Amino acid sequence: MDFMRLFLTYLFFITMTCVQATENEDEFLPPFIEKEIHTLEPAHAVIMDIHPEPSGKLQYFILNSSEHIYEVLKKPLHWNRENWVTLAALVGVVAAGQHTLDNEMREFTMDESHRNKSFDDLAELGETLGNGLYVVPGMGVAYLLGEVTDNYRLKRVALIGLESRIATDILTTLMKVTTNRDRPNHDTKASDWHGLFGSKGPRSDAAFPSGHTATAFSFATVIALEYRDQPAIQILAYTAATMAGLSRIYDDDHWATDVIAGATIGYFTTKAIYSFYTDDTENDAPTIHVIPTMGVSSQGASAGLNLVVSF
Repeated sequence: MDFMRLFLTYLFFITMTCVQATENEDEFLPPFIEKEIHTLEPAHAVIMDIHPEPSGKLQYFILNSSEHIYEVLKKPLHWNRENWVTLAALVGVVAAGQHTLDNEMREFTMDESHRNKSFDDLAELGETLGNGLYVVPGMGVAYLLGEVTDNYRLKRVALIGLESRIATDILTTLMKVTTNRDRPNHDTKASDWHGLFGSKGPRSDAAFPSGHTATAFSFATVIALEYRDQPAIQILAYTAATMAGLSRIYDDDHWATDVIAGATIGYFTTKAIYSFYTDDTENDAPTIHVIPTMGVSSQGASAGLNLVVSF
């Protein structure tokens, strides 16, 4: 199998699918719109200007991304009881998984009867789909393609995806240094955690959590949220992210719980970043209200329509 040809074909397919999804901008109004209503004299009609907010522009990203990332990183300081219970549940899953799931998954994937050339190629593709050295430049290409084709949503995917990736990378690095877990390919046990002040010292390349998986799910979540009206794109995005996570187990670079944690961090961090770009991530289509207006002034009576678009 020609791996590079497979990767480029997959990348081309998902990119063209995204472009096709917004090929006709008249059929879809972006879900993030600035609304400006200018009311003049009562005798004049109400004028509404609708134009995309600048979140799809590079300048907006440069000016606001650092603030968004900072707000996300400090969120734990304002967590409520439910948030801490969720975290405790995740810790419980990891604690239980290191004695059962991690070892069983490693034994299964390392069994030669479960390995072949096709799985090797898929694992190589999965590793690439979660590798920031490839994914980040890919987002740059996506942004340029969005500029050339005037594809507003594709530009948003690229910029919000990059912002989410930065936040995700900071969180995963902090957790790697703090937990300092050994990787499975060093003939170690799943329960080998050394902590921040352990004998091996803090390591940014430690196992927990999986950075590749966090990156893959970060970008997949951005794509799924931005193209939530396109199920095919969502399936493609999360399939790619899942391939990235499974490849880390198959290549014996991570324990299964590393991958689960990475996917969780990538997903929820991106959801938090994305929340800065919308007040409601669940609405799939805009709601339009037309309200009649009437006015009387020294210039005489007038009537008009007030167009209100809700997202």
